[in-house]
Formats: sequence, C-alpha cells, structure tokens
Amino acid sequence: MYRVLSLRDDSVLPHTIDFDRSGGLKSGLLKKVAYYVLSHNVKLLRLRIDVKGDIGDILPCISSCQTLTSLKLSVSPKGRYNYGRTLFPKSLNLTALTFLHLGNFAFCAGDDGLVEPFSAFNSLNSLIIDNCTVKDAQILCISSEKLVSLTMRNHSFDVYQIELSAPSLCTFSFMGTPYQKFRGSSLSSVEQVNIDADMLAYYLEPPLVLLSWLSDLPNIKSLTVSASTLQVLSFVPDILKDKLLSASLMRSLKSLKVKLKPLSCGLSMASKITNFDKELKTGFKPSSLIPDGILDLLLKNSPSADVDILECSR
Repeated sequence: MYRVLSLRDDSVLPHTIDFDRSGGLKSGLLKKVAYYVLSHNVKLLRLRIDVKGDIGDILPCISSCQTLTSLKLSVSPKGRYNYGRTLFPKSLNLTALTFLHLGNFAFCAGDDGLVEPFSAFNSLNSLIIDNCTVKDAQILCISSEKLVSLTMRNHSFDVYQIELSAPSLCTFSFMGTPYQKFRGSSLSSVEQVNIDADMLAYYLEPPLVLLSWLSDLPNIKSLTVSASTLQVLSFVPDILKDKLLSASLMRSLKSLKVKLKPLSCGLSMASKITNFDKELKTGFKPSSLIPDGILDLLLKNSPSADVDILECSR
C-alpha cells in the first residue's frame, strides 16, 4: 500500500484511504502511511481501517490526520481465534469528525469514573457503535450537541445502560440482540427508529429491553422493524393484556414499515417453542411471520398511521 502511495502522482493528493485487512498487520505499514500523510501535507477527509492488530501501531496514523471528517475504525486483537475487543484509546482527539464508525472496542472509564469516549468529537453528527462494550462500568455516556444519527449493532450478552445527552438526535437504528437500556434527557427528540432485533435463543431480557425502547422513545413518528423484531417483542409476557402499556405506546406514529424476511435459526426455534405452548393453551396455530396482535398493539394509539409490509430476503 505504501509503495502505491509513494509512487503516485503527487500533483493530485488523495483525500480518501480505505485500508481493509482481515488478517494480521505489520506494525510499520501504517507508520509509513502516516509519514506519507504528514510529509505530503495531505488533507485526508475519509479513512477506513478494518484490521487485526495492535491499536498502538494504528494511532499515529489516525492522529496525524486532523482534517478527517469521516472515520471507520475496527480493530480486533491479534490471533486467529481471538474474538475479544480492543481497548479504545483515550488520546484520540479529532475535532473535525462528523462521521464515526467504531467496531470491536471496549470503552473504559476515565479518572472521574465515567465512560464518555465521544466527548472530544465536537462536530460529530453520525455515530455507529458496532460490537462494542464497556469495561469496569455499567453506563456508557454519549454526549454530543450535534449528533443526529445513532446506530448500534450488538450480538453479545453485555448488559449496560446508555446515558444519552444529544438534544439534536432524531434517528436511532439497531441491529442484533437488544441488551442495552437507554436513559437521559434526549429520548424525546428521536422521531425515526429502525430496529432489526434477533435472538440466538429464548431469553427474557432482550424482549423487555426492546419494549423499553419503544416505551421510552415517546415521539417516534417513523418506525421500521423486521419481522424478527416483532417476534422478539411478542416474547414479552402478557404484552397484549397490559392495558397501561397499550394506552401509552406509540402515540405519535405516522409511518410503520415491516420488513418480512426469514427468521434466524435461533429465533425460529425460540418462536416454535413459544408458539407450541400457546397452541396447547389456546388451540391457535400461528401461520405468519408477524405474531398475532403485535401490529394492532403498535397501531392502537395511531390508527391512521401508514403501514407498509415489505417482502425482503436476508
């Protein structure tokens, strides 16, 4: 890669570098890239790094790019069967960033005991947290005056809370198994929600967390969910009998989209077990990817909302 950079026409400097490598990483390679950026005064705007390696070898390259507005950084520990997470560096300070995508990181508490890894990114308006967790704490703080979009992907069993202080946040998207609960003063600003929830097996916590999201985000106007999300929600005990819940849920909804796609093996098995119990009790045999009564629950307080059922492949 460095050879390609060093031999290119210097009259036209790059503003984007994509560095994808699923295997190991030689420690000197990114140092050479950083040297190229500094020595040529490159105004790099976008950088994407997805590697297995040492974060210490990568930081100099990133820190040298103070003009970055878009950064995707996914760093997995070395080792063929090492599926752990890399400690997120406290020294990363890129004030021009507007887009940040982080993968496979563990966020640690600072000297004040708070886990607040994004406070230095003053211009951030879009944040993606992919397979990340917190260490030695139970609360992840996300504070940003300009943050508009938050996306999370999670397939772990890590349970922690997310303290939101983002008054401009209007879009929340999630893919995976919901284990993280929200709290904070910025929940009412969220109007667009996209959820593709899944479970590897039946557990009670994810359905309850999913329900808490829909309850704690009071001003959802546009909701897009997968069929699997509705299946997970249907696992909440007696959800269709809770009159207090049904009276307060989704009162501002204008648009509901449901994406029909095959369930994962784990969720399909959990659904079959749950439905078998229902069949024994009621004699009713569900035949749809959309659980009985769940759509009616979501639409009860917004009966005039537009509803679209979309056929999708996985």
